[in-house]
Amino acid sequence: MKDIDPEMAAILEANWDKLLAVVSDGERDTRSRTAFNEAIVAAIDDLLVPDTEAEGE
Repeated sequence: MKDIDPEMAAILEANWDKLLAVVSDGERDTRSRTAFNEAIVAAIDDLLVPDTEAEGE
């Protein structure tokens, strides 16, 4: 994955603990999944902010 999408790989690595908490003992934890999704969205938004600011100039 690092070769295909290094930015996404870095995001997943940074949030690995949240990803592991999503499935615990074979059961999905909705609260953990929500926390993981929110962290991923925030990280992707952070990647996009500089691009958006550059386009506006």
